[in-house]
Amino acid sequence: MYYVWEMQAMAHHLGLPNDSVHLVGMDSDLSGILWMSDVVVYGSSEEEKLFPPILVRAMGLERPIIAPSFTVIKQNLCCQNQMVGGLLYPAGDDDSLGQSLLRLTQSTPEELSGMITAGRLLSKNLLAMDAVTGYSRLLEIVLDFPSQILLPQPVSEVQDSFKSWQWDLLTSHKNSSGVKSLAHMLPSEALKPLQNVDLDLIRKFSTEQSTEISTTPSYPLEINFESLEGDEWDDDRAAELRDEIERMEEEELEERKEQSQAIFEDVNRGVKKAEREKDEIHERDDAELERTGQPLCIYESYQGSGAWPFLHQGNPLYRGLSLSLHGRRPKFDDIDAPSRLPLLNDTYYRDVLCDFGAFLAIANRLDRIHKNAWIGFQPWYAAGRKVGLSYEAEHALANVVTKGKDGDAVYFWAHLGMDVGGTAQNTLLKPHEDFWLMCDALNAGNCRSVFLDAFRQMYGLPVSWKNLPPMPASGGLWAAMHCWAMPTSSYMEFIMFSRLFLDALDSQLYEEHHENGRCCLGISMFEVQHCYCHLLEVLINVWAYHSARRMIYIDPVTGLMQEQHFLKSRRGILWIKWFSFSMLKAIDEEFAERADDEHPEQRWLWPHTGEVFWQGILERERQERYALKIERKRRNKERLARMRSRYKQKSLGRYVKPPPGAGYVPQELEDVNSESEQHLQVATE
Repeated sequence: MYYVWEMQAMAHHLGLPNDSVHLVGMDSDLSGILWMSDVVVYGSSEEEKLFPPILVRAMGLERPIIAPSFTVIKQNLCCQNQMVGGLLYPAGDDDSLGQSLLRLTQSTPEELSGMITAGRLLSKNLLAMDAVTGYSRLLEIVLDFPSQILLPQPVSEVQDSFKSWQWDLLTSHKNSSGVKSLAHMLPSEALKPLQNVDLDLIRKFSTEQSTEISTTPSYPLEINFESLEGDEWDDDRAAELRDEIERMEEEELEERKEQSQAIFEDVNRGVKKAEREKDEIHERDDAELERTGQPLCIYESYQGSGAWPFLHQGNPLYRGLSLSLHGRRPKFDDIDAPSRLPLLNDTYYRDVLCDFGAFLAIANRLDRIHKNAWIGFQPWYAAGRKVGLSYEAEHALANVVTKGKDGDAVYFWAHLGMDVGGTAQNTLLKPHEDFWLMCDALNAGNCRSVFLDAFRQMYGLPVSWKNLPPMPASGGLWAAMHCWAMPTSSYMEFIMFSRLFLDALDSQLYEEHHENGRCCLGISMFEVQHCYCHLLEVLINVWAYHSARRMIYIDPVTGLMQEQHFLKSRRGILWIKWFSFSMLKAIDEEFAERADDEHPEQRWLWPHTGEVFWQGILERERQERYALKIERKRRNKERLARMRSRYKQKSLGRYVKPPPGAGYVPQELEDVNSESEQHLQVATE
């Protein structure tokens, strides 16, 4: 209130009328008051964090403003060291405020016009920035972004980079139409083919089209809402209100109708029958039946609802695979990976494994969910990086898999020449470089050393072992991004090798990464969080190359196939002994026997990555079944013996007819006969 008195005194000193200064509350019509005002003076004496909304409204109404020189106001009102939209004065300096007001009243019409125009543009930019940042905050709150992607810029960085909106482009696009709009948007070189276009023919065609459309019945989506007047809008709203009232009355009448009450037994019987039919119907849905009849099924791994728009819908070739416990799509038969592999319930291992956790979850008791001869994988972000299979590529892959002409092969459609890392240091990888050089580029230069240590521990090699599995120095493409397909039997062999390698890798890096937060395979925070991901991403190349699998690249757009690293060129290079099925199976059974017999209490990753099985478990289960069978037989014999030796009690109160000639007379008949003889003797006397 004291500040208002000062303003009134200042207005009187400047020669303004006495009623030119008023005190207005925030609950009043601020827009109307700002519209009636000539100058808006903002007199806050406290530093504010946000630009005052009332100043934005005043500039939008084309009113010049005078505001204190706070930091947030100065940053928005100053453009290239020049004031736009208003004047500033030092906070708390009444003399400077009076000078600013006097300067504004003495400004020329040209100066006021420029200030008003700049203020209106500034208000539009601020409103646009509020809309963009508000929508960004909404997306950050609503969307559950997968953990293996780089998150967008924070809202604070968007605010710093957002300075002005290109309103002139929107205005020119709105004012232009037809060929004029096209000529305004296209460069001059692109307009040369349009010089020979007959504009009269285009106008005639557009007129005929508009006449034809006007004669056809119109639909609600084709209404030109801009041409509706106020009365028409009122009639439309009244019609909608009548329809809503009629619908509510019909619902109320339907609820009040008398309904026959059934007895509890009938209701219970009907509910049980419906549940039984529901289980029978949904035991195998249409998508599962379609997948069962085809040779290949590709699993799309994802995490979180933010990846749903990038997944295939209605295509039986694909099936969703959720890496999070509550992230499955509704009304889809997606697979919940944490329920199949409890290891993925641990957030740490779900982050360090990334899509490789999906492979382990599918391989755990595979025959329960996968009935196809071939299996494939494609992460959700493959479509965003434009390496997802097109319709032609899908058709080509399905045909070659059905025919099986390539035998035990690995088909892949994303190679290491693409941007697989997401960082600045590896975006320009050449697809034909040395494999180990590319692996080092993806893993902070430590791929070979870490792989060698894990390889030594996996096979029990001495510390002096310094040899890596040889890979070609040049020529050919390598698989990346987990976009590949192979026979199901080969997939299980690859998972067997991967589990052993992953266990050795985890025992080597777990302590440093989990406890100290450091990872030698990554530099950025994202790479450190997903420590094992990039190394496991290229592991399939080492296994496929040295296990003598054919490696065939499929163009994801055209579907053309080209074999890489021919088998003839691998002669004398392959390490068949280390990657053979017999060697891997022997190590796998040794680990399973150790886990089954010793039950080690220390942390050990291998038993948690899949099924633990060896021949001793099969023998023990067989002996348990045999012992159970013998026990059942023994109990049956004891039961029969008890039945045979059971005491049989004679019946009570039952008359038994004597055999003929036995001379047996019941006592009752003897008493009756004796009485009859006495009566007969008395009568005779």
